[in-house]
Order: sequence, then structure tokens, then C-alpha cells
Amino acid sequence: MITLGLSSHRIEFLDFMRAEMERHDLILLEEPPHPRFDRMLRSELTIEEYIEDLETAFPQYSKMMCIVLRELYKKGRVIQQVEPYLKILEKIHEMLVRGVSPDEILKIPIKREVYLSESKATKTLLNYYSKTLLGTFEQVIEGVKEFAKADAHRGRLRERMRARAIANQAKDTKGDIYVEVGYLHFPMFINLKRELGDDVKVKPVFLQSHLIEKLTGKSIRQILSPGDILTLRYRFGKKGNKALEDLLAARSLIFIKLLTQDEIPLDSSEFPHTEEEIKLSNLVERLTYEDCERLFKKIRFLKKERASEVVTSYVETLSSQS
Repeated sequence: MITLGLSSHRIEFLDFMRAEMERHDLILLEEPPHPRFDRMLRSELTIEEYIEDLETAFPQYSKMMCIVLRELYKKGRVIQQVEPYLKILEKIHEMLVRGVSPDEILKIPIKREVYLSESKATKTLLNYYSKTLLGTFEQVIEGVKEFAKADAHRGRLRERMRARAIANQAKDTKGDIYVEVGYLHFPMFINLKRELGDDVKVKPVFLQSHLIEKLTGKSIRQILSPGDILTLRYRFGKKGNKALEDLLAARSLIFIKLLTQDEIPLDSSEFPHTEEEIKLSNLVERLTYEDCERLFKKIRFLKKERASEVVTSYVETLSSQS
């Protein structure tokens, strides 16, 4: 059996992840192979020394994750890093540093796919950033949608490549396999089923689902931001609906502005990120496209804390008028 453990890189979900991982024989992480990873697992290298080599946006999560992985390794679990797209992307970066031209890289079929996908995503992201500073609201909305399309294409390629690598490994593996998967990559379930057919059972598990149900009273598998929903619409090739896509893009601008990007300490709450995401999702769901346009113009250049005050006050005013 293969379990796809769907979650995000937050410390508050590690206990759920550990419990799932422990029930499996082989654990496949969503990261490219690192030359010092095995030494870290065997405690031949300190976790701090290992993390120094990583370009991680979540240092505390990475540290706690390494502690969990060491514990599982000592209990006999086999742990490997499997992420072909990112592995190839690293190779491309190394080639560029050595002075290899993009034209030469584009001659290598598998690297060509990754290079073009990543270039498109990077270009549209930079365009979006530029529009948020200088563009009209309509231009910013178009920037959001263009990046979401490029991100969906990149995600599709990553999922296909990783599913193929995992399927090949599964055919030669005895025992149960746990696959770490970012929640936005849950379409990989489809790719994996396609690769394996009915030979192997594949089960997706949304690690946050019980927590979300506990906090909201609703049976929701995963909190999805407006930007997540927009990206998944493009990922699944949903029929175009400009009004809905514009609304999701508009709400995503407000959501992202108010979302805490750094790791939140677990001092005041056991699940701070989940609670914040639930709160913000409920908040932006009450906003129309026109509401988002008015708010964006007000909070565009404000810091997060002040922007949060402005949006909260605006929504409270809407509530009092309804």
C-alpha cells in the first residue's frame, strides 16, 4: 500500500505526520537527494550542520522534521528523498553556474521541460510582483491569473515526474510506503494510480482534516486559499469562467497580504497557522470583486498589521449593513 500524506511545512502538523509515517516501512520525502542526508540520519552529522546546507524557508520546521526522521530511522524505517523535478532543477542551476548556456540546456530533453516550466513560472511571478507595485488593479488580477496558470503547469510536470519515479520504486519494494506530498500536489494521486494501475493500493490522507473538523465543526479535508483554488482550477483544466477566476484572484490578493509568511511560534496557540488560515478564508469569502478592489487600493502599501485592521474594519462595516 502507498499512502500519500498531504500537508504543508508547518511544525503544528508534525505529530500527525509522524503517526502516519510510523505505520510504513519506506518513507519517501518531497525533496531532492542531499549528499549529507544519510549522515544526518545516522547522527554522524548534527542537525544544525545539515540544515546549514539547506535553502529552507522554514528552518524550525526543518529542524523538527529532522528530529522526527532520526527517530523513525532508529526504529528501522527506510527514508529516502525523491523529487525528480527539483533534482533536475538543481542540476540546471549547477550547469548555469559553470557557464553552460540556456541553448545547450534546452538540447537535453528532460532538462528542457524543467527549464521551460521553471522559466515561465519565474517570469510570470516577477511580472506579478511588478504589477502589484505599479499596475492597475485589473493588471494585477491578470498577473495573478497568469502566474497561477504557469504554476499549475509546473505542478503538473512535477507530479507526473515524481509519480513515475515513485511507481518505479514501488514495483521493487516490499512493505508499505509513505509519500510526503504538499497538499496542493494532491493530483499526483491520479498520476500514481495511472502508473500503477490496480496492482498497488494508493490512499491519500489529508493530515489536517481531523484538526480542521475540530476547529470548524465541518468535514473539510484541507483549507484552500483563493489562490490555491484558482491554481487547481487551471491544474484540472476547468472550463474558463472569467468572473469566478477574477474573484478568486482578487480575494487572493487580500488573503496573501494578511497571511503570516514566517513560521509562527507555538507559544499562544497549538495550531496558529491553521487557525489563521481558517480565519482569513472566512474573511475573504465575504468579499466581492469590488470589495477587493477597494481594499487593495487601501492596503496595497501598508504593513500586514495595519492592513489587517483596515480589512477587519471593512468587513465589520459590511456585516452591520447587512
